[in-house]
Amino acid sequence: MVYYEKCSVEGCERDHAARSYCRLHYQRFMKYGSPDGTGYTFSVCSVDGCERKHRSKGLCRVHYQKSIRNSTLNSWYSMKARCEDTTHSSFKYYGGRGINVGLRWRNSFANFVADMGEKPKDGWHIDRIDNDGHYEPGNCQWLSPGDHGRKTARDRRQKEEK
Repeated sequence: MVYYEKCSVEGCERDHAARSYCRLHYQRFMKYGSPDGTGYTFSVCSVDGCERKHRSKGLCRVHYQKSIRNSTLNSWYSMKARCEDTTHSSFKYYGGRGINVGLRWRNSFANFVADMGEKPKDGWHIDRIDNDGHYEPGNCQWLSPGDHGRKTARDRRQKEEK
């Protein structure tokens, strides 16, 4: 007879799947930080006017699904991640150098779009005019892939000359 360990959560009789939890409690542990789902407190969606509970990337389920298809919103999230998320692969080049997202844009995608407009086309990049300045109104613009590549090369040459 094969013996299967049971879930370590009191009262649960399901078979053990990982970290001494059944599949259900393990998923709750990974998502909320505790197997009973109480380790995480929900905040509201970061989209202005939305009162739904936040689920992922500061968005409710509805706005998160829309964000997957919205290139401008993805650029906003990427900009914030580069500056604020210490585990982001490019953090050392942005947040690690003291580059921040201005207060007007930090928690409001609507303000970001009001100042920058929608991304003109997929593949375009948000660019800081002053490379040592922050992501804020007046210091950012949308650049085409070609212009972005030329500016990046020019910035490297100027840095080498210093």
